[in-house]
Amino acid sequence: PRAARPLVRKALYLSRFLLNLVTSTKRICFKPGDILILIDATWGTPEMLPLIKRARREGARVGFVLYDLIPILFSQYVTTELRRTFHNWAKNMLLLCDFALCISKNTRTDLMKYISTTQVRSNSDFPIYTFRLGAMFTTDTPALDTVNVREDLRDLFQNSLQPKPYLIV
Repeated sequence: PRAARPLVRKALYLSRFLLNLVTSTKRICFKPGDILILIDATWGTPEMLPLIKRARREGARVGFVLYDLIPILFSQYVTTELRRTFHNWAKNMLLLCDFALCISKNTRTDLMKYISTTQVRSNSDFPIYTFRLGAMFTTDTPALDTVNVREDLRDLFQNSLQPKPYLIV
């Protein structure tokens, strides 16, 4: 639909931006205390793997956002190629990343079951956080500096060298 066109353009721009970032000759410098969060469909960009490995080698913590496991849980609705690609991505994320951010408690439960089933790593040594995707923003929304941040999300940034961690989206 016509209304979706701006979103598609933004998604294509972001995909090109990430690809340029990863393949650029300019080196991104990571340092201890940095946190790299993969917020988009990185399962379609295997060239991100070397960047993730380097970020961790240089001392950054790396996490990924998981929206759902549909290509694995409901594989009958996706192509064989997508299922295979997504499964490989999920295994790589679990092996290479320090934590996961799930958009719901149900997605967290699905991920925990997936980890148990695949035995890629232990559930006990892999932090999985949840957050609500989207919100009911109104004119009554309090200023950001007055919002109480959930303790589990605050803990995610506790080892940051930054006095006040920030998220760029």
